[in-house]
Amino acid sequence: KKSSTTTKKEDNKGNYFHKRKRTFQAIVRGHFKRPNTPMSECITGQIFNKPAGKLPPRIVVKGAISVITHLAPQLQARLDGECPRFLSPLVSTAQSVIARREATMERKNENNNDDDDDHNDDDATNKCNNNKSSQNNESQSLEDDIHEPQPSHPTSLLRNVIHSGAASKAGISTTLPRDTDNAATRTRQRKRAFDKLFAKAVKIPVFDTETEYTFEFFQHLISFEDFALDFVRPVGKQPLCGLLNGQPLKFMAGHQVKEKKEKEKGDGNGKL
Repeated sequence: KKSSTTTKKEDNKGNYFHKRKRTFQAIVRGHFKRPNTPMSECITGQIFNKPAGKLPPRIVVKGAISVITHLAPQLQARLDGECPRFLSPLVSTAQSVIARREATMERKNENNNDDDDDHNDDDATNKCNNNKSSQNNESQSLEDDIHEPQPSHPTSLLRNVIHSGAASKAGISTTLPRDTDNAATRTRQRKRAFDKLFAKAVKIPVFDTETEYTFEFFQHLISFEDFALDFVRPVGKQPLCGLLNGQPLKFMAGHQVKEKKEKEKGDGNGKL
């Protein structure tokens, strides 16, 4: 979704962006195809195959990167060179993350029910299972608002960090935060935890192929109406067309492995 300017009050009814600062939202849901991929090695952002176009003055670039780094402390930013990039850890960049293993099992059950030729005694059971599955799918619709799970809930990645032993390896509290915290607080807690896992290259927890993951992303820095980066003053709006040098903005995630020397130096850049 992306926001657009409206002038009539009635146009804002049901508008996702009404009274929200964000100008863009994207939700990705699916399964990982490669098993046991460390969450701390997965990144998202922008990586380009050609040099950037004409850059703004150095002071403007420095100010812009400073703003973005405040929002993403583990940002890897490089505007010069042959392959400019803006990359940050996948799990600590997403605004909401939900991991639902039961969603996969529900689909498997549905497939088994569809292949079952015996409809005599199992009709009522199958209908009940299908109704439950439909209700679960409706409650998790991509059109609904996505919220960060409570830390103790099985769909929470923060819970996974504690139970996998990753917390102690990264120097994170091994006690789950309170479920009574609001969604924004839960999101901050997850982001901080995974920033530490990324910085210390902790190999657990991992993404598995049996779990359905939902990632929600939103931001307010890109104005798609002007196709410009919209920073506060003194940076202001910076047009993207010239900066991108004819290259599109991507929606991507990747697996980044740090070399041994880079780990020792604390360098966040690695092979993709």
